[in-house]
Amino acid sequence: MAITSLSNVVAGFQYPRFFGKTMSGTPTVGRPHSYWAGAGVPGAGSYDTTLNGVVLSSSSSPVNGQLHCSDPVSGNQHLSTLIANASVSGVLLVLDRLWHN
Repeated sequence: MAITSLSNVVAGFQYPRFFGKTMSGTPTVGRPHSYWAGAGVPGAGSYDTTLNGVVLSSSSSPVNGQLHCSDPVSGNQHLSTLIANASVSGVLLVLDRLWHN
């Protein structure tokens, strides 16, 4: 759904969520690294072990490690603000994990 008015934006706002993960080991420089299984808030994510993988949904069947998001009464929710910092240099990618295997 397209954002067509300021009221659409406000309707999609959610309460703030905290995300903080710690990393164990040393990632290889220049290669992507996921903190999905890392300790922190939310807790360590769990991986599916079936061959077909699993579709992830915050509202229908939440899994360990995901940020809880609730669907607004109508329309979509949108990321309005992101504040991040790190103890090492790198690039932060914010991705929506929809499926994994």
